[in-house]
Amino acid sequence: MKIGEIGEFGLIERITKMIDGNPDRVLRGAGDDAAVVRSGTGKLLLFTCDAQIDGVHFLSDRTSPVQIGRRAAAVNLSDIAAMGGEARYALVSIAMPDNIDVTFVEGIYEGMLFEMNLAGATIIGGNTARLPERLLIDVFLVGEVSENELLTRDGAVSGDLLCVTGKLGASAAGLELISNEQLNLGLNVDNVVMSRYLTPTPRLDASRVLARSGVVSACIDVSDGLLQDAGHLAKSSEVSITIEAGDVPIDSETVEVARTFKKDVETWALTGGEDFELLFTVAPDGKEKLFRDLFDETGLQATVIGFVSDGENGVRLLKEGHEVVGNIVGFDHFQN
Repeated sequence: MKIGEIGEFGLIERITKMIDGNPDRVLRGAGDDAAVVRSGTGKLLLFTCDAQIDGVHFLSDRTSPVQIGRRAAAVNLSDIAAMGGEARYALVSIAMPDNIDVTFVEGIYEGMLFEMNLAGATIIGGNTARLPERLLIDVFLVGEVSENELLTRDGAVSGDLLCVTGKLGASAAGLELISNEQLNLGLNVDNVVMSRYLTPTPRLDASRVLARSGVVSACIDVSDGLLQDAGHLAKSSEVSITIEAGDVPIDSETVEVARTFKKDVETWALTGGEDFELLFTVAPDGKEKLFRDLFDETGLQATVIGFVSDGENGVRLLKEGHEVVGNIVGFDHFQN
């Protein structure tokens, strides 16, 4: 059996089964946005790592080194946000051809340091290696969170509302635009969608509001696509999740890019991925105050896009109240 036959998440599931239990202090290993370990200091430690590879996650010939560095930091910071935590320390491994200019590498670190500083985190070390084929940046990040504020994927229950911060689909629009660099749609459109792809914003401030609220039952960041990540929530919580496609928030700039390239903007919002917004569940009676606090403290709006119910673990997609039948997919490193 080849990896391409089982896909990224099939591979992760097989590897996870090989891990023989967890030490006493490990509350969560594989299966969430970050591993969770008791520290003995009253705080839980969060551990995550994510690699960014030239030609897979970014295009070095169309992206500045600072943007590459910012993105490498942001995708890891987003995992800490999904757990309700605060980022603290990072180790960075970078592998690259030996003909890359030193100033290019310095620019990457400048970008990483910018994002880490915004988050209150520090790069404390790492590793370098020669890789002839392409540039690779792997960030290992440590965060922390109080035990009573930890957000996980497995707490959703029947009756909860499914909600998402911000707007979806802009990162996919940005990728489309950067892949067709000769087309300029106008400063505002270009800036909105390109920045969402090149330098995504980890929702750390929003996650702290969700974590402190005490009413959020489950949370994940939207990295693999809304439908895929909703599926992760459903599987972890052992519930059914229903999403109404027409309720998924999409900004006008993303719509304009889709119209220009004759793409389905709804597909971008549902499966495009790498928006790094927070997808979360909350009981109906806690929604109004949470949304108000979220906006008051961060300026970020949240939207109800579905609901949780008992039933087969998975995701149902509705369009104008009618169920969409078919394969629901998002990004998979080995099957896309």
